[in-house]
Amino acid sequence: MLTRVLFALFLVSVVVSDDVSIGCFKYPDVLHGASGEWGGIFGVDCREVCAEHGTIFTYDYEKWRGGPGVDIYCVCKDSPPDAKLNTPFYQDCVPGFTSPGDVAVWADAPGWRDVGCFPTGLGPGEPGFTDFFGCANHCLNHRYSIQVYLPNDPFVYCQCRDDDDPWSDMEPSLNCAQGDWKIYHNTAQPSAFVKRQERQKLLKAQNDHSPLCPEGLKACMVSEDPAAGFECLDTEEELESCGGCRYGEYGGGADTQHSLPNGVE
Repeated sequence: MLTRVLFALFLVSVVVSDDVSIGCFKYPDVLHGASGEWGGIFGVDCREVCAEHGTIFTYDYEKWRGGPGVDIYCVCKDSPPDAKLNTPFYQDCVPGFTSPGDVAVWADAPGWRDVGCFPTGLGPGEPGFTDFFGCANHCLNHRYSIQVYLPNDPFVYCQCRDDDDPWSDMEPSLNCAQGDWKIYHNTAQPSAFVKRQERQKLLKAQNDHSPLCPEGLKACMVSEDPAAGFECLDTEEELESCGGCRYGEYGGGADTQHSLPNGVE
């Protein structure tokens, strides 16, 4: 029963933090000789300890006390964990009765948010990345970074996506396994992704003649150059419009083709 409680506490701490969970890694190998700073019994958040130290990564492991509670130890580092030391399941981080749990690792990663871990059964992606940030930086112009660990493999497998189709109807796994997709959302809204979305919207509107603006508004060109784009205006209320678009209506009719606005790719 207590094991399940400890595991639940570990999972909750993953969810509430602004940091992102990297996973569970083999104790003591992943520490490379570093000894943990005792953080107390339950309650302590090693990420807060490491934030005070100003490090990028937080390493957290726990030991049974022989009575109620566990001792929590924090190791604060700027170096990432070795991918090949990733353990098969999150639950490996729960301490045993006679041995410490493996090491839970988080990264201070502004602009990224945990989505969860999903057993999609799909391929892991491309190898060649050694840590979280290698894959995350590779996916800066995309909405999602998907990272996968495989048994005894020195690489983090990586793929980038702009849609959530493979996992949108799935519940995240509470006991993330090797081979599952660890998914991170790029909350910075990368400009390239936004531009692609704008371009797709414009192309769709031109191809099927669907309106570019909500009902009651007109798509008015912002200058005499159609490539500069358009804005949605209520021409009956807009003082400068005088009942129409000052530079003409974008598209000019169902058969008119215009270039896409500058900066939209």
